[in-house]
Amino acid sequence: MERPGVPEAMARAFSESEGDLEDRLIAALKAAQALGGDLRGRQSSALLIAEKGARESEADGRVFDLRVDDARDPIGELERLARLRKAHLDLAEGSMAWERGEEALAREIFARMRARAPEEGQLALWAALAMGEDLPAGAEERWREARRRIEAAKGRIGNANENG
Repeated sequence: MERPGVPEAMARAFSESEGDLEDRLIAALKAAQALGGDLRGRQSSALLIAEKGARESEADGRVFDLRVDDARDPIGELERLARLRKAHLDLAEGSMAWERGEEALAREIFARMRARAPEEGQLALWAALAMGEDLPAGAEERWREARRRIEAAKGRIGNANENG
């Protein structure tokens, strides 16, 4: 560590922060960085959360496994990606709630998703599609273009398989 007191600052940030385990571990990493962090400098960060009894060499039992291998702000990027992961989990949860007919719950989950990642227009698009609503402003033309490209790619893939 760059300076004494880093482990203590990490423990304090973890115990005083709110949120789920991911959020609290990221708070601990940020506290360490605020005191200078690692002697080697800033380049990468990682967060691995596994179920009790999971083996390090096995993917089974991993609840959360995220790495940022090369970034100017690796902890900030880890935090952004963790937030984006939660938004994608919200999309799946909201879609399932909608399919079960729990429309109010689905709308609540989709609102939480949008709050987590407001910059991710594709999430709002998928939520609108799941609920059968009008697409977000400007998305309808982009969606038609995406469908056109998908159909064109299917044709190219089919031809490549037939000729391969």
